[in-house]
Amino acid sequence: QMGTMLSAGIPMAEMLSAVIDQSETRAQETMFRTIRERITQGMSFGDALAEYPQYFSALYVNMIKAGEATGQVDIVLRRLADFLQRQRALQRKVVSALTYPMLMIAIGLLVVSILMTFVVPKITDMLTDTGQTMPLPTRVLIGISDAFTSVWTLPVLIALGGGGYGFWRYASSGPRRYALDAWKLHLPLFGSLLRRMEVARFGRTLGTLLRSGVPVLQALDI
Repeated sequence: QMGTMLSAGIPMAEMLSAVIDQSETRAQETMFRTIRERITQGMSFGDALAEYPQYFSALYVNMIKAGEATGQVDIVLRRLADFLQRQRALQRKVVSALTYPMLMIAIGLLVVSILMTFVVPKITDMLTDTGQTMPLPTRVLIGISDAFTSVWTLPVLIALGGGGYGFWRYASSGPRRYALDAWKLHLPLFGSLLRRMEVARFGRTLGTLLRSGVPVLQALDI
């Protein structure tokens, strides 16, 4: 919207007024009002956006600044819109590719849990009444079923989930994040998907920055 309005020759302050009128939330309205005030006070558009890093990334801000330096802010804004739409489309492709196998895994776990919790115990009672010695695979199956119905199962699962989440947060911070990411890239099936997704994202991001006039070293930093 901003790119289209600037291309039509609408001044920056009037453009932001139109954006304010179309804001969907109070937070967005307040943010754009502040940005408009900063611009009317003499601040550049890029610097005004940089005050809200939670909404506008370094990529966004630096592309706007490059557009201001070359007088092509409207073109840069349209490129940003196209870039964000392509990123969203890429994310949707990845999600759609993962939805079916994750759904099958979830259904499989649900079925196994129901069998182990309700069906196997009834069969176990029938086998126990016969008084016969059961083979090892049957005893293992009964042991797993007993674990499912134990009062300790839920607390143990909660502890494992909490511990796994804590370890993930620990591994995702600082230099440990690189080792975690390297491990994710070598996962079967998912690793190949992640590599392709990240290469596509890198190429599209770098290309968008370079076309907008951002120097190559600064683009690589971003």
